[in-house]
Amino acid sequence: MVRRLGSNAVITAHPSGPGPREQPVRVAELLAGWFVLGLVVGVVTQILQGYHLGSWAWIANSGGPWLLAAFAAGAVMRGMALGAVIGVTTLTGANLGYAAAVTWIEHGTSSTSTTVFWIIIGVLGGPVFGAAGTWWRIAPGWRRAVAAGTIGAVFVGEGIRGLWFITPVQHGGWEQIVIGVVLAIWLAQTWRERGTAIATLICLQPLMVLVFAAVDRAR
Repeated sequence: MVRRLGSNAVITAHPSGPGPREQPVRVAELLAGWFVLGLVVGVVTQILQGYHLGSWAWIANSGGPWLLAAFAAGAVMRGMALGAVIGVTTLTGANLGYAAAVTWIEHGTSSTSTTVFWIIIGVLGGPVFGAAGTWWRIAPGWRRAVAAGTIGAVFVGEGIRGLWFITPVQHGGWEQIVIGVVLAIWLAQTWRERGTAIATLICLQPLMVLVFAAVDRAR
């Protein structure tokens, strides 16, 4: 836009970006895209369980990969609210993809109650880890470190659960612990952040024990 003041011209540039009509379309595209990615995650993790991969099959059957997908979805967002919604969308897709793979690829059955149960878990966990992914992207310093430690804590918590309560998959437990620690360290950007991420990971373990115990008892 050009505004003339006498013989001078003052040029004011407006930042480019989606208009008010384009923004809802963009959000819908993101939701659809991450829902489809969630479907793929659900199908792939179900297929991997059918192969004789030893402890890696156990990891594919755990919640860590799904929550990591929600975290990754949130990490491409710029707002916490949208990150939370994207997290739910991704986990809903993963659950439906998993159920579809059980029925159409493995020719098994996945009960409606089981599917609904995991959708509810996705509705509860999706906002937390989707928003954590967004926080990791947009928040500096200790906030980014806490987000990194939070996703790492899931893998470590599931690994401890495997080591203590599910004897045949002890080796998978150790691998999950390693994955969780490596994730927390890798996602942090400075040594101070890495220390905060590991501290967060450790402090969250009592909560992880309670959450996994509640989920095991409910299903």
